[in-house]
Amino acid sequence: MILTEPKKVNTLTNAFEFRETRNYPILSLCDDINTYVVKHNRAQTPCDRLAIELIAHYFLKIWKINTPEIAIVDVDPQHVRHFNNTQIQEAFFRLPCIGSHFFKDAIEFNHFFGSIKSYEKSKFADVNDFLKLALFDIWMANEDRTANNPNFLIQPKHKKYHVMAIDHESCFNSGTFNQPLAPLTLEDSILYHKAIKHILSRKQTEKANLDILIQEMYLCIKRCVNHTDEILSYIPLEWDVSVDKIKQKLKNNLFTKDWLLICERTFKEHINTAFTS
Repeated sequence: MILTEPKKVNTLTNAFEFRETRNYPILSLCDDINTYVVKHNRAQTPCDRLAIELIAHYFLKIWKINTPEIAIVDVDPQHVRHFNNTQIQEAFFRLPCIGSHFFKDAIEFNHFFGSIKSYEKSKFADVNDFLKLALFDIWMANEDRTANNPNFLIQPKHKKYHVMAIDHESCFNSGTFNQPLAPLTLEDSILYHKAIKHILSRKQTEKANLDILIQEMYLCIKRCVNHTDEILSYIPLEWDVSVDKIKQKLKNNLFTKDWLLICERTFKEHINTAFTS
C-alpha cells in the first residue's frame, strides 16, 4: 500500500467558526482551497494528541476505513483574533496544527439516525464498516467513539451512504503513552449505540462473518507494523514528540500477540452481549 505524507497548507482568511468540543477546533479555508477542521494543542509540547490523530488516520487508511484526508496546517494567528475567546487564543496557534478535510454534505451519525427511514438501511455501501470501525476502536483503545458521541459521519455518495470516521485523539486510552492499554467496555464502544441493532442484520453478527473480520484485522495490523516508521516520519518536528517512545508503545502494546487476542475476545464478547440483550 502506498501512503503519502500529509500536505502542508496555510490558512487564507479568518476562521469561519469554532466547535465547542474538548479542544475547540476551528473551521478554516486554506490555500489549497479546501476547508479543514483544525485542531491545535494550545501550543504546548509535546503534541502527543495531535500525533495520535495523525497515526490513527494512517492506520484507518490501511484498514480501508473511510476517514477525511488530513493536512498539517499553519494558522495565521490573526485569523482567529476575531473570536475573542479564551479557548481560542492567538498564542495557541504558534505551532503547526492538524486539519481534517471538511465535507459540507456529511451528516453526524446521531442526526442521520434520527431521520433515517427503515427502508434506507439497504443504502449503506457496506454495513460491515460499522463492525470494522468497532474492531478498530477496540484495537486502538479509542475511548471517544461511544453511543453518546459516535464520532463518525455519514456521507451520501453515488446514491449510497458511506461511513466516515473522525476524531481519534483519544486512542491509546485517551492518549496515555505511559500506561498499558486497557480494553474498551461495551459502553465505551459504538456497538452500544441503539442504531447498530437496526442497521446490522443477524447474518453480519454470525460467527462466520466475525471470523472474516478478525482475519482481516490481523492482515491490516501486519501492514500497520510494516508502515510504522514511515507514518512516524510524518510527525512534524515542531510537535516535539518522542517518536522512539511512540514506537515502543506500539511495539510493546498495540502490536503484541497478547493484546490482539484480548481485542479478538473483547470484540466477540461485545457483539454477543449487544445483540442478545
